[in-house]
This record gives sequence, structure tokens and C-alpha cells, in this order.
Amino acid sequence: MKFERFCDHIHVLRTPFGAVTSAVTLVEGKEGCTLIDSGANDETVRSCILPALREFGADGRDMRRLLCTHTHGDHIGGHFMLKQLFPDMEIVVTERQAPKVADPLLYNIRIRSVYPAYSAPPSYGLRGVAADRVLMEGERVAGLVSVPAAGHDDDCVGWLHEASGTLISGDALQGGGTETQGIALYFDLDAYRKTLERMEKIGAERILAAHDFRLAGAQAESSAACRAYIDCCRAVTEEYDRILHEIGSTGTPKAAEILIERTGGKMPEYLFLAMYTVDAHYSCTNMKRKEKVSQ
Repeated sequence: MKFERFCDHIHVLRTPFGAVTSAVTLVEGKEGCTLIDSGANDETVRSCILPALREFGADGRDMRRLLCTHTHGDHIGGHFMLKQLFPDMEIVVTERQAPKVADPLLYNIRIRSVYPAYSAPPSYGLRGVAADRVLMEGERVAGLVSVPAAGHDDDCVGWLHEASGTLISGDALQGGGTETQGIALYFDLDAYRKTLERMEKIGAERILAAHDFRLAGAQAESSAACRAYIDCCRAVTEEYDRILHEIGSTGTPKAAEILIERTGGKMPEYLFLAMYTVDAHYSCTNMKRKEKVSQ
């Protein structure tokens, strides 16, 4: 397992996360290396990231900063250990990410508390780390521009590498979701659709996603492929709209199961992530109905 070249100055390591993988991205710059995301836990750092860094030829002097695309456990689980190993490495976050990076376990528990009967156990190994630098929306660091990308969660950002036109999207562009989710995961449908519009306007030449998402894939390597990737994400939300409208009010758990089955997804062990997406659709639909009534 090693960092594979994606394009000039950008390399990706696909770390294990259950039945799927989660990307750790290394960006080379004149001032050293920037890592984006850190895998799921300490073991990922020990067995995957550190050996890959050694093979790449990077040491503590090269590791200048650590960013994240958002603060879910599979993306920041290695932050604490990496900071211990590379104390001079700067932890850089956005305003929304800062409190969650400081206490990721608290947020991990909160996510599961909404649907306790359908949720996986909390990831008790998560440990927080204080931010060394907090960015405003749209601010630049080491040739990367932070692009607001709420929807999957409210602290998601894409990192646009200006020199190569690469959008490191994390989980902001969901496609049909990962194999273990069953369907795409977003907490706020309206915000997610606005993110798709924003990403489209950027006109990225490449997309590098955190997972190999169903229907969309893990990456796109041309302007046309990037547009197709975003179109795929949009089409998925429209398909979910149609199915949920057809089945009507069946309750969130049952609606989630039907949505997974009808879209060809694999039924997950825990249904809570799919339930978030279903309720995001219900919430957005109800809101738009109220808007029409008020008009």
C-alpha cells in the first residue's frame, strides 16, 4: 500500500475502512507536504500512512500541515496520532470543523443518538486535537482553496488545487453512496444540491473523491468527466425524490429499506445513515410545500 500519483503534485493513499477504503491525499508544495484527511484510527496511521510516507520519502521535516475534508471519523481518526508523531505539523481546519476536530467522539455519538435503535456503536477510539490555524470560507493555504461543500454534513469542504485544477472532494459528492451505506448520505438535501451547483461552476479539471462511490466512482480526470460526475450526483437525488414520492408515508426505516432495494444498493448492517438521507428528502419536500402554500 503506497501513495499513488494522481496528477502532478497530488498523490492518494486508499486506506482500509471496513469493506471500503477512505482516501488520504498528499499534496506536494514548495514549502513541504500537506496531508488531507488521516484515515479512521491509530492503526491506520501505524500500518498504512507511516509506511506509505516512508516509501514516498517524506519525513517529519516534510510534513507541514494536516487538513480535512470534514470531521467524520473515517477522515480524522488519525489526526491525533499524526500530530503526536509530527508535532511541528500544523493542524488546519475551517470554522465549522474546529469544534468537531477538538472533540470528534462527542460528535460521533450525537450522530448516532438521532436513530439509536438503528445506529452502529460509537467509535470510542476517536481522540481530538486542537487546531493550529482556522480558515475562513474561501481562504487559501499552500496552493489549496477551501470550497464550502455542505450537504453530506455542514462542515464539508472541497479543496481545490489551483495549479492542477483538481478538486479534492472528500464525501461532498456522493454519487450513489458507498457499498456499506446502501445509498448516498447527506443530512441536508437543499445544501447538497447547492454544493453540486457550486462545484459545477468551479469547472474543475479533475475530481478526487474519498471513496469509490457507487455510480460515480472515485475520481474523474477531465473537465467533461467532472461534469458527468456531478450530473450523476444530481440524478441520484432526483431518483430518490421520485421513489419516495411514489411510496408515500411509510415511516423512515421502511422508506430507507425500499430506497436501498430499488436503487440496487446493498442493505447495510445499520440503517441510520440511509435514514438521514430519507429524512433530508422528507424535510426538503415539506419545506417546499410550505413555500408554495405561502405564495
